[in-house]
Amino acid sequence: MYNDIKEVNLIEYAYVLIKRRKIIFWFTGIIILISFILMFFILPRWYKSKTVIIPPKQKAQFSISSVLRNMVPFGGFGVGRGSDELYNYIAIINSRTCLEDVVDRFDLKRRYKEKDVTDAIKELQANITVDLSTDEVALEIIAYDTDSLMAANIANYLVEVLNKIYLNLMVQEAKSNREFLEQRYNQNLTDLKKAEENLRDFQKRFAVYALPEQIKAAVQAAAEIKSRVIAKEIEIGILRKTVAEDDPSVYQTKLELLELNKKLGELKYGNTSKQEDHEVFSPFQKTPELGMQYIRHFRDVEIQQKLAEILFPLYEQAKIEEHRDTPTILILDKAVPAHKPAKPRRVLIILLVAISSFIISIFLVFFIDFLFRVNVDLRENQNNKLNYIASQLEWRRFFFLDKKLKN
Repeated sequence: MYNDIKEVNLIEYAYVLIKRRKIIFWFTGIIILISFILMFFILPRWYKSKTVIIPPKQKAQFSISSVLRNMVPFGGFGVGRGSDELYNYIAIINSRTCLEDVVDRFDLKRRYKEKDVTDAIKELQANITVDLSTDEVALEIIAYDTDSLMAANIANYLVEVLNKIYLNLMVQEAKSNREFLEQRYNQNLTDLKKAEENLRDFQKRFAVYALPEQIKAAVQAAAEIKSRVIAKEIEIGILRKTVAEDDPSVYQTKLELLELNKKLGELKYGNTSKQEDHEVFSPFQKTPELGMQYIRHFRDVEIQQKLAEILFPLYEQAKIEEHRDTPTILILDKAVPAHKPAKPRRVLIILLVAISSFIISIFLVFFIDFLFRVNVDLRENQNNKLNYIASQLEWRRFFFLDKKLKN
């Protein structure tokens, strides 16, 4: 039963399509004709021109960020990558400064028939595309225009404006960096000089010139004196057993032992005379404090020296970048006029319009047929009502007439 109903419905649908085939034909044909006229005679043809640029490697090698990467372990943690430069290029191209320069250069306000520069810039933004390449090592700048030569000129001029703006920004940044580094480098030289003078004064005052070596030499001297003291004490003990106490040799040995103990005491506690500032060996009692002070002074000198080693190359590099006027962008592919339009794709659009209009015409046919059937049903219902009313009137007329005859 279900198959019969489905077959009847399909037959009715086919009957409707065949019955209304002229509507389908004319509707689809008119739409295709209109789209053909629009595509080939009214809508303009847009040409596409593309230029590809990459950041120069030389700039990456001699920039301040590269100097920092060479000084900081692990490559500076990814500072100054090439992709960052490309993102800077995109920001500059999309800036109003760059786009307004292009609008003025090619008089795009008149070409786009816009009354305001802002509207012309918006139209230009809609006609250009700036994006990274697939491997993100290059930047693709695409320009569209109804004139192939104009599209190529806009794309190439965008690169010129980009280079000019980026160079100016680099010079401004380098100038700011140079001023800051110059101030910091001069301060570093002052601090280094002060630290060196403090270390010199400390060395002069305490006779500390190379503390580790001096301590080592003092320990060796003390050990040697201590060994001689022990030897003299042994010698005195032997002399006391062999000669009298008032023997000159005993007296001489005691004097030598006294001087050795005095020298050993000086090494331990320092010389109490006024000439202690000229001692070669620091007293062992003062060695920890002197060692700490020496380390601090020496550390200050080393820190300032290391800062000077970092700041000086940066300062020189900033001075070089401030006065550089070489191009900052490498052109991999220059834009050339296209021979074939890129859009609209007329054949594809007409084909899609034909398919769409054919489908719409089918729905339109079924809708018209539906309206027709509704109209027929309304007429039949109206006729049935009129016939019913007429029959009722006729029956009542017959009823009253029959009643009148009986009376």
